[in-house]
Amino acid sequence: PKRAPIQPLTDMSLIPFTSGERVSEFPSWSPDGTWIAYASDEGGNLDIWKKPIEGGKAVQITTAPYDESQPAWSPDGRQIAFFSGIDGGGIFLIPAEGGTPYRLTISGDHPSWSPDGEMIAFNKSGDIYLVPITGGKQELVVRGTSGIPYTVWSPNGDKIIYWDRTKGDVYVFSLENGDSEPLNLVPSGQEITGLTLSPDGRVLVMSRGPFGGNKNLWMVDLNPVSLKPAGNLIPLSVTTTEDIQCVFSPDGTKLAFMASQLERHLWGVPLNSRAGMVTGRPKRLTFKSKLNYYPACSLDGKALVWTSHFAGQGVLCVQNLEEGEEIKATQEWGRKVREVGGSFSPDNEQICFSSTIRGSYELWRLPSLRSVAIRLTSTEYPFRDTLTAWSPKGDAIAFYSNRSQNWDIWSIQTNGQSQPKQLTQWESSELYPCWSPDGQRIAFKTTQEENADIWVMDADGGNPQPYIKHPAEEGWSSWSHDGRWFYFISDRSGAFNVWAKSTESGEIHRVTDYSGQPQGLPDAVLYTKFAVTPSHLIIPLESRKGNVFILENLKN
Repeated sequence: PKRAPIQPLTDMSLIPFTSGERVSEFPSWSPDGTWIAYASDEGGNLDIWKKPIEGGKAVQITTAPYDESQPAWSPDGRQIAFFSGIDGGGIFLIPAEGGTPYRLTISGDHPSWSPDGEMIAFNKSGDIYLVPITGGKQELVVRGTSGIPYTVWSPNGDKIIYWDRTKGDVYVFSLENGDSEPLNLVPSGQEITGLTLSPDGRVLVMSRGPFGGNKNLWMVDLNPVSLKPAGNLIPLSVTTTEDIQCVFSPDGTKLAFMASQLERHLWGVPLNSRAGMVTGRPKRLTFKSKLNYYPACSLDGKALVWTSHFAGQGVLCVQNLEEGEEIKATQEWGRKVREVGGSFSPDNEQICFSSTIRGSYELWRLPSLRSVAIRLTSTEYPFRDTLTAWSPKGDAIAFYSNRSQNWDIWSIQTNGQSQPKQLTQWESSELYPCWSPDGQRIAFKTTQEENADIWVMDADGGNPQPYIKHPAEEGWSSWSHDGRWFYFISDRSGAFNVWAKSTESGEIHRVTDYSGQPQGLPDAVLYTKFAVTPSHLIIPLESRKGNVFILENLKN
């Protein structure tokens, strides 16, 4: 077998479970520990497979022409829950031996079984719901995590542990009294891409690392009653891959996970601005780093700003699209500093962005390239101001922030002489603001009505109303420069793509389609941000390969 892309820091044994140049992801153990179910694109699109631990041929469980992933084996071993992208997506159940799938939910993903096998917790646009396996009413238990919570249950089923991107930490939630408490396990600028709890509730393993960067596996002892940390964090891996989607074996002595090799580059796709359709082959724009995201373009479409990852640091870069050279925008080289969410001023001379140079994410304005940045906002962790959008008039910057305890849309005057103004004040999450070409309206993503839809409001926060409504998840958006089209991200086709709505007729059509291709838009909506110029779409495309590995002799 190939040398594993991970270096355990203990005497544990590391064994490759799957191999090849494609994707094997989301491992799930059978209750007796003799099989692992996982998702693989061996047959073209992602399907659910299972394979015996002791070796042998893998068995395909699902065969639909849609991506099917995130398998979760039921406690009694009879069924496998999974996500399917068919008809807008949702949670399905299928016999562990194969058969006809049964649809449990319309929308939702990342299913997690309760220990008694009676309920499934799942994610719906950053909210955690419970649903009986017989169907019926869904119960909202945690709202506004604004990401994938990677929910895991306590051994007796009275608590869940989850990742809350809004608050920037791993939390334990009591299903008995509704209390939620942070575990203080995630430093500023980092995220979680997997959680698993040992069968006795004494050990938590998580996949943790910089936003947009590679992740390592970490282990911490817990008090089995309160599920609060009872020891120090211990690294289990030091790797140049993403070690994600970790899961304990039923006896607690092994750990399965995916070691993923990911590249995310920005591409320019020729665009017919009148028809709102792509017209040619994409051209790759980024080459210096393997991980690139959050593109934004100047108003004339000649310059690009984005975040690029170098040695774990999120660096703000710019590029003249006619010349192609990638240049660092700021003078800051601190290893732990991250610079994200850049946007150009209307005159193309200045850049606003979010930086952790003082600890938490704050907004800064760069008067010119490599000049001294001017701070616009002040926050303290875990509060964060991030992902900026400069108004067409140049007098204001929209951004989203959790300074009100959940994500809301805010704005601030560019002269830095006023306090930020809160534009949305709902209990739901409001994210990803963008301005209309005339500067009169702001579009944003919201979970106000359970599904992740796109709403618009006046620039001062007044008159909010739905604009894009669908059972699937919507994300980032952008008007075309002439206001003819409204482009947005949606997974209504089973995977994230760019769609367009005519601002005159209201007609909606799909703009991109990467089904069955070796690369596509990211699986996580957070990293699907795109940009629109008069002649091109600038989109992030991921190519991923990875396999399932098993850590044996895990001390529990």
